Amino acid sequence: MSVWHGQSNQLARPDQPLTLARMSTSDDGPKVGSLRAAFDPAAGGEAIARMIDEAYVERHEYRNATPEDWTGLDEKFYRRTTEQLAKAGFRELGNVVDETTERAMSFAHTVLRGFVNGEGTATAACYHVRFKGFFRLLQLLFILPRLRTIEFESELTDGTFVCTTNTLKLDTTLPVPGIEKRQLHKKSSVEELLAAHRVHLRDAIAARPGTSAKRIRTFAEAMEMQHRMQAIKSAFKKSAQYDIGAEITASAGGVPKTSEQRQMIASARAAHRQNVADREEGE
Repeated sequence: MSVWHGQSNQLARPDQPLTLARMSTSDDGPKVGSLRAAFDPAAGGEAIARMIDEAYVERHEYRNATPEDWTGLDEKFYRRTTEQLAKAGFRELGNVVDETTERAMSFAHTVLRGFVNGEGTATAACYHVRFKGFFRLLQLLFILPRLRTIEFESELTDGTFVCTTNTLKLDTTLPVPGIEKRQLHKKSSVEELLAAHRVHLRDAIAARPGTSAKRIRTFAEAMEMQHRMQAIKSAFKKSAQYDIGAEITASAGGVPKTSEQRQMIASARAAHRQNVADREEGE
C-alpha cells in the first residue's frame, strides 16, 4: 500500500495548474483543490507542500471499509485481482480505507485490499483510485490517469523494504532511502508483477548478506508492517534532504518551462523549508 500517496502527487503538476482547481476553503491556508491554489502559483506551491506534510505522518489511521466505500470503484478489478492472487498462493487479509491520506487528499478515494502469500514473505495489495468533483471530470477526459494498482511488498530483517508495482510513469515520487521500488507497466499482469518481485527480493537479499524476509501471517502484522514503512517515508519527506521541487518537476515530466511553474516550485520549496524549521524549533 506504499504508492497511493505517490500516485496522488500526479495532481501536483506545474504544467497543468488547472488540475488544482476545485472549490474548497480552509482557514489554515491554501489547499490542493482550492481556486486560490489553481490561479496563484505561489499559493499552489504552498498547497502542495501542505498536502505532502499532512499525508506523510509517522503512523496512519485506517478503518475497515464499509459497503458505501465501494461506490464508484471498479469491483470487477478487485474480484479479478483477488482470483489471480489466490491462484498464486495469496490469501485475502481485508479491506481498509486510509483515513489519514484521504483527509490530506480529499479529492480522491480508494479501498485498499490486502493479501499475504503462504510463506508470509510477501504482501500484496490492489486498489482503484476514484477522483471526486472537478478531478473526476479530468479523469473522465483522460487528463488524469485511471489508477488501478497492484503491488507486492516485502520487509527485510534489517528494516528495509522491497516493493514492486505496476506504476511505471504513474508514481513519480523520489526514491526513499530504505525502500527499494521497482516499477512495471500499468498493464502488467499479476503473474508478471509477482515474478518481478521474486527477482527483486532475491536481489535485495543477495545485496545484504545475512538478511531475510520477515514473516507476515495476520492482518494485524501486515498493518504493523505498513506502519513501519510509513515511518521511514515520513521521516524522509519531513527532512531537509527531501527535495520537494525535484519531485514536483518529476511529476511534470521535465524541467519547468514557464515563470509560473518555477514560482510554484520555489514556493513549495520555501514552504517545506519552513515546515522543517518549525519542527526543529519545536523539538
